[in-house]
Amino acid sequence: ELALARLFDHRAEVPNARVVATGHDEIVAECPAEAVEQTAAWLSHHMTAAMCELVGEAVPVAVETTTGRDWAGTPLTARE
Repeated sequence: ELALARLFDHRAEVPNARVVATGHDEIVAECPAEAVEQTAAWLSHHMTAAMCELVGEAVPVAVETTTGRDWAGTPLTARE
């Protein structure tokens, strides 16, 4: 929840990105193709920062991002 609150508070950093789903430890966002790297960095930064606020240095925090045209992982360069 803290990560989602941080993303909402900092939504102006990536104005074209939208969080569209969450599940356990995953956050799904949509954005224009030209904002993919910026959106992935935004998600990663705020997810990591939220966990560090909770656990400090006691536990290493790792965040992975994956990008694609859809949940199936279709590469961004693929054409229909």
